[in-house]
Amino acid sequence: MRVRRVVVTKNSNVADIGALLRHENVIKCWRLPREYVLFEFYHPVFDQIYESDPQVKHTALGNESIRSQTAAASAIERGLLGPLYRKTQSPSDAVMLLVPAKTVFYEFVGARKGRIPWPDLGCSPGWESLRSVFITGQRESVSPEKEAALKEVFQEWLDTMKELGVMNQADSIRLVGHSFETVGEFTEPCGDAAIALYMLLTETRKITTVQSIGFFAPTDTIRRYLPIGRTRRG
Repeated sequence: MRVRRVVVTKNSNVADIGALLRHENVIKCWRLPREYVLFEFYHPVFDQIYESDPQVKHTALGNESIRSQTAAASAIERGLLGPLYRKTQSPSDAVMLLVPAKTVFYEFVGARKGRIPWPDLGCSPGWESLRSVFITGQRESVSPEKEAALKEVFQEWLDTMKELGVMNQADSIRLVGHSFETVGEFTEPCGDAAIALYMLLTETRKITTVQSIGFFAPTDTIRRYLPIGRTRRG
């Protein structure tokens, strides 16, 4: 089974948003709030180098033809993100945070300097494949202004997901003390939508004061927030 690779980045890191939306190697592309974009770049060679079976992947990476195709695919993607890669020394320098899951890994890419206030992320096993998900988190401030800001940001995300046709429904966000929670119902696996919310809450953390967020199966009673990602910058 191929593990999907999904990129989240600022619009300013994309050479041409219109071209990205139409590109033959881009099989999914969402325009997100706050001048962000989420996209899945695909090349046939990914069926081997992103195979979940490590033996298949290892064998593929040892093949000269596969390595050549992989390099060509990477060059195509770098061209789509030209403004970003002109600011970095290598593709790995652009990865600010990597969020791995069973069926997909998410890359937040950019050339942003300084500390990025990533909220802690919690999840059930296989969270990215859920279509019904319990969303919960913690925030630092409980002032009326911060509460209103969180509700506004959540609604911004909700409206976008409905416009994209991936959200069936979501309860109004409930705030109890420092905690918040809701349940979302999706028309497809929730992973991409959840990562879009994680991006939005990171981008707006100064006004919402969200410290952690989690995506869990509604029946999961063990909800843990752990540092995530193999690569962090800032």
